Amino acid sequence: MNKIASLDHEVQEVYEWLNEINRITGWDSNSKAYAALHATLRLLRDNLTLDDCVKLAAQLSPLIRGFYYENWRPCKQPLRERSAEEFIDNLIELLREYNHSDIDPELAASSVFKTLANKTSAEEVNKIFSQLPKGVRKYF
Repeated sequence: MNKIASLDHEVQEVYEWLNEINRITGWDSNSKAYAALHATLRLLRDNLTLDDCVKLAAQLSPLIRGFYYENWRPCKQPLRERSAEEFIDNLIELLREYNHSDIDPELAASSVFKTLANKTSAEEVNKIFSQLPKGVRKYF
């Protein structure tokens, strides 16, 4: 029974993230919120050093950590987009993979970053912020 209760808690936490993303964006779509969360976390992960990537993952719940690590290739890290435009272009491609090319990528990035800031420690968010290319920081 404890393992089922733990799983229920993890699922509930994912919905809390989705609800916050929906609140920030004004959406009423868990599908959009999930696409934004998953795509932005993947792109964020790929822009961090390996050490910071793992430190951030340690603060995420197991289910969200799974989204974060999905399709991870640590040997290609970090991507280091040099501009906000490159970051957004890559985010657009990821959102297309989720069949949500209708999502404003800047709104998606901003809402996920704000949710991340609310759900993790301020120290970790500041480390993440400092690792991102200068142009991408405006979404935090």
